Amino acid sequence: MATDTNTTKTVGLLVEASKLDTVYRDLYLKRARQLLSATLDESAYRAMGSAEKEIEDLMRRSRSAVLQRDWGQAAELSAKADGLRQRKAAMGKLADIGKELYEADTVVFDPFSPGKHLGQQSEAKQPALRTQLVATLASLGKLDSSLSAFCEKRRGYFSGLELAGATESQKKGTRRSRAQVEQLAMEAAEKERLEERRRKFEMADKSYKIGALAILKSEPLRTRRNRTCRAGSRKKKPTA
Repeated sequence: MATDTNTTKTVGLLVEASKLDTVYRDLYLKRARQLLSATLDESAYRAMGSAEKEIEDLMRRSRSAVLQRDWGQAAELSAKADGLRQRKAAMGKLADIGKELYEADTVVFDPFSPGKHLGQQSEAKQPALRTQLVATLASLGKLDSSLSAFCEKRRGYFSGLELAGATESQKKGTRRSRAQVEQLAMEAAEKERLEERRRKFEMADKSYKIGALAILKSEPLRTRRNRTCRAGSRKKKPTA
């Protein structure tokens, strides 16, 4: 690696990839330890864990020296405590990375596995996690040439990975589409039934009118007049 900054960045990407591409988790973590060992190996990390206790012990001894008016001893102990604090502050980010490496679980759940064992929204988060992992692998391949081909292969795998959440959404979409088709078919059938009834009614009405007209035409004019007169006389009220 060209600089310590690049090393730290590469190690961070390796740690991130190990959390998502769990099949090769051990490979990512092993490579991260190799890169970080020149700056912070495991023994140095463990020593950092005891630094806080050492600082407290130095400050306790320094206070005791002050009470005994041993100014030289008090100043020396305080200087050592300050040096440890500065070192701890400077290594703060590395300490966080070291914790991810040297205290990492050997086995973790695969975030892309189907099911609700990682939470109710685990499957819904998978597309975003995949996008994150593909981007991480792309950056990692550029920073660490020894993993370039491997990262490209893993990127291809995850880019084509069928996610449980996406598959379920497609199934729901298919079910909705089928339901819509069935509803449209029912509406079309009902419309056709009503249209058929309307045509039958119009045909019956037309036949009735044609029949009535034929009857009227077939009767002599005098007969129709007589029938009309008789109908009128029946309706006329008697006079008092």
